[in-house]
Amino acid sequence: MQQDNGGRALAASTTERLIAVVVLGLGALFFGFGLFEYGFWQNKGPGSGFFPTIFGAGAMFCGLSRLRIHRITSESLSTASLRPVALAALAVFAGYGVGLVAALSIAVAAWMRFIGGERTPLSLIIGASFFLFVYLVFWRWLGINFDFGLLGRLVEGGAR
Repeated sequence: MQQDNGGRALAASTTERLIAVVVLGLGALFFGFGLFEYGFWQNKGPGSGFFPTIFGAGAMFCGLSRLRIHRITSESLSTASLRPVALAALAVFAGYGVGLVAALSIAVAAWMRFIGGERTPLSLIIGASFFLFVYLVFWRWLGINFDFGLLGRLVEGGAR
């Protein structure tokens, strides 16, 4: 990474800019679905779109913050540099199969393992902890229902 006169890091690659655009786009998608499709606030309490809306707003803020850094050095795109983008895309598509919470938990574990370089057991424990935290706080305590995707509908249909 290059640094400016104040010692702050500047964007070093087109890959970082691409990731910022993807994060911004996914944030807008989550924000839109949470606010308009699922409902942010319903029956005097948080609706099922509460968490996706908050997450989407945060992701859009992070993406826009990254895009504000405007200096880019030339770097050729490599397979390794596109790994974060591929993981983010897989997380979005996994959401349709296993649901938002499970897909985000898998994405957290995969990100820590493949991007962060953490050990596999630690990555799995943190991914499972993320799922457990969101499930207990939002589903059980606040009563916000999340879509558990196609897999959840199949399991639910088979249990009846």
